[in-house]
Parts: sequence; C-alpha cells; structure tokens
Amino acid sequence: MLAGIFYYNFKDNPAALNTYKLKYLLLGSAVYFIVMNGLTLMLPPDHLSYPSMWLAIYGSMLKSAWGIFPSIVLLHLALHNTPSILASVLKHPILLVAARLSYTIYLTQYGIIYAIYKHVTYPLTYGGFTILVFTAATVTITFSIALLLHLVIEAPFNIMLKNTLKKSSIKKS
Repeated sequence: MLAGIFYYNFKDNPAALNTYKLKYLLLGSAVYFIVMNGLTLMLPPDHLSYPSMWLAIYGSMLKSAWGIFPSIVLLHLALHNTPSILASVLKHPILLVAARLSYTIYLTQYGIIYAIYKHVTYPLTYGGFTILVFTAATVTITFSIALLLHLVIEAPFNIMLKNTLKKSSIKKS
C-alpha cells in the first residue's frame, strides 16, 4: 500500500528516483531479501533450539522482506521509464479483472482452505495427484465465491457510492 501511495504522489515527478534514492533502496532491499531467505537454510529442521520469540521475530522480518523487495522493484520499474512498460502491462483487461477480485479472494481463501482440509478425511501424506485435486478445488471454489461476492456486494456498493459522491459534488457547486 505504501508503494502505491508513493507511486501515486510521485508518478509525475521525474526527480523522485533521485530524491528518494530508489536505486540504493532497491539494492538494500535486495540484500535484505537475499539474506533473510538465505538464513532459512540455517534453521534447524526439527527440535528447535532457539527460543520461540526469536523465531517469531525472524518470521516477521522474513515476511516483511517479501513485501518490501517486490514493492521497491515495482516502484523502480514504474518510475524509471516513462511511459512505463509495467504500467501498460498492469492496465491489461485481464489484470484489471484480477485486481477487482483480489480483495474478495483474499477474504475468502483462508476459510475455503480450512473447510476443505477440515472436512475432507484423507491420509496424512498426500500424493501428487491428491494435492493437484485439492489445489484445483480450492482455486475453483475461491474464484467462484470471490466473483459472487464481487457481483452481489462489492460492485453494487461501488456504484451506489459513486452516485452518492456525484450527487454531493453537484450540490456543492
């Protein structure tokens, strides 16, 4: 979100790359990303000898590395070249549909995965075909429910909100 806000505020400012030294941020975040992922190789496979607090801190830092590095890469790609190839790719109609559904997918995915794995009794170890079937079922159900939620709840409320904002802006002028 912060990368999106940064891009929105500085997309018309060509000096933003130099002002905020995005090249150094890109290099620093890449090193942080590689180091944090490299440290996972040193984690003990079983019988953890480290206190759980340190592992929780490490897990949080690793998750932040997976958010920071791609965000800075996208910012660098979007602001480095104008007109940006990245911006034209992200405006593709298929990706616009995916962007509309992404929030409802995010909301429903955990519940669907939980329901499938809780209510399906199968041996503890899965074969490749079983994992493929579970993944296909999860993706299909998730996208179906996300599309339904988007069409029934999100889209009508967006239209209603736009109409309300339009009416209030007309009354002010």
